[in-house]
Amino acid sequence: MKLNFENLGPIDQASLELAPLTVICGLNNTGKTYVTYATYALLAAWRRLVEWDISHEHMRALQENGILKVDLHQEFVEKWAQIRSETAKKWKEFLPFALAAPAQRFGETSLSFDFPITSAWVERSYESESTSEQGKIIFTAKKPAGSTAIEIAALRETGETWPQFALEDFVRQVMLDTVLSAFLPNVFMASAERTGAAIFKDELNLTKNKIVGLLSQLEKDKAQHITPSDLFDAVYKRGYALPVDDNVRFVNRLQILEDSRGKLIEQHPELLRDFRDITGGDYLTNKEGNTHFIPNGARRGTKLALTEASSAARSLLVLWYWLNGMAAQGDLLMIDEPELNLHPVNQRKMARFLAKLVKHGIKVFVTTHSDYIVKEFNTLIMLNRDLPHFSRIRNGFGYGEGEKLSPEAIRLYMTANAGTKKKPLRTLKLARINPELGLEVGTFDDSIDEMNSIQDEIRYGGE
Repeated sequence: MKLNFENLGPIDQASLELAPLTVICGLNNTGKTYVTYATYALLAAWRRLVEWDISHEHMRALQENGILKVDLHQEFVEKWAQIRSETAKKWKEFLPFALAAPAQRFGETSLSFDFPITSAWVERSYESESTSEQGKIIFTAKKPAGSTAIEIAALRETGETWPQFALEDFVRQVMLDTVLSAFLPNVFMASAERTGAAIFKDELNLTKNKIVGLLSQLEKDKAQHITPSDLFDAVYKRGYALPVDDNVRFVNRLQILEDSRGKLIEQHPELLRDFRDITGGDYLTNKEGNTHFIPNGARRGTKLALTEASSAARSLLVLWYWLNGMAAQGDLLMIDEPELNLHPVNQRKMARFLAKLVKHGIKVFVTTHSDYIVKEFNTLIMLNRDLPHFSRIRNGFGYGEGEKLSPEAIRLYMTANAGTKKKPLRTLKLARINPELGLEVGTFDDSIDEMNSIQDEIRYGGE
């Protein structure tokens, strides 16, 4: 997938192509967060942003006959260019809520995205159903592998009808999922504010109270319906950007995830053991929703409240529960500053762990200020070659076979000025990757060289 940004915060013009491992680095306040949050907004909310609706004729046929068959290639794929263009407009409109910023800040912003809709969606089968509160199946959808047609049925007893909005919502969602879920991954993001996500739970509950209050007021006023703007105001008038708010929601669900196992961990339980080596312990959430940290090697029965645990333990909390309870091959994990609160030893371990995730089919997107993480990626790229002495190096320094990175698997972007002094152009510059030397990251290398020069002057300048 390729994303294009113009006049987005400090970014004047930039393009970003997602890879199995995508890395953005650069100085503070140069646009990394804007690009990352805008990317997350599209991937997290595409089901409501994609600008396409089923025709009234199809909906009428479904209401009257109880069954509908639609050729999705004709109805959707052939119109993809126009759908993308309209969706990009909604994506821009969504930015003020996604970034918790004033709408006027995005007046000059222009966004676009593109990915080809290949035959991958045709080759996959698709089934979905919707049930009533009593557990009865009321809507079904099915597309056989190899077919472009989906068949939707509204099951009902004699004389029973379903509300138009319920039918439209189900039909639209299953059609979008049938085609686009083959190309748009499930995304999870750990924001830079994740360390304090646990203490944001009260704010989330306050948001729920806003909705309850809205419904109560509508009942009191005998209002006939809720407008989209009413609900939008109740939910989205908040002070947090979308990734932060989503992390808060996630933390409120930890007791549900406590006994869950994601598909990735079911297939590769060693990944959780590897991650435990970074966290330095385990997490436990009880039925009341209270989460504790149990350090490795602690005395029996020792459980630390999150307020007692290290900042590193708090920063890794959401990643632990995502990995343990949700992660599946094909997902996209986004981490803002994976080095947050980590010792350099664990920063290197984190880089190696992310490479393992990539090897196991997880797409990874990170922003970082850590020279340790980038340099460790360099090492993994260099170790990807098959030279006689590399086996000795891997064994000597404890690198496993899964801790290698193909140069083709990673794209690293640096915020940079591609213009002139009179007319600067803030953009994202794609770093060159040398299979022998790794990544070229000037912002880190220049700073390290300067520090070395200063220390040399201190040591030897008086001679």
